[in-house]
Amino acid sequence: MKLFQNITIGGLCMDEILMMPHITNAGVFDSRLRENKIDPNPSRITTSFEIELPLDNGGTAYINNTTYPITDHMLLCAKPGQLRSTIPPFRCIYIHAEADGYLRRILLTLPEVIHIDTPEDYHALFAAMISERNIQSPPHINLMLHSLILQLIHQLQQDAGSPMISK
Repeated sequence: MKLFQNITIGGLCMDEILMMPHITNAGVFDSRLRENKIDPNPSRITTSFEIELPLDNGGTAYINNTTYPITDHMLLCAKPGQLRSTIPPFRCIYIHAEADGYLRRILLTLPEVIHIDTPEDYHALFAAMISERNIQSPPHINLMLHSLILQLIHQLQQDAGSPMISK
């Protein structure tokens, strides 16, 4: 059922504006915990948006065969369908999400790497999202998690210098 069918704001349909991303996975990744700590992670095709906040300097990330030396003042933003791998050492906090409509278009405009001045702000935001995701409330009513996801997307867009997306 379409809740706000035929209602538009600034040319955008309300249904499209209110489509919340769905977090498919979230947590902390540490390549040092793998059995093989030296070899690259196998290349894979992403199936969702992968937003990763490295916790240390070192290692290398590959997105669509472009090399990115990993620093603790960057965010990696891979999109669905991109080829991904990393060379250890690599530790990060990550959020993997699916998105549609307006928010998907915003996420698709983000560069693969966003350099950030205050990683601690993102640490707090990622930690809050992971904590909220672990609370056993039904996903469709977890308003705090939805607000944190929107805050993350807004902050990514600002730090990337992405223009506002119109319909």
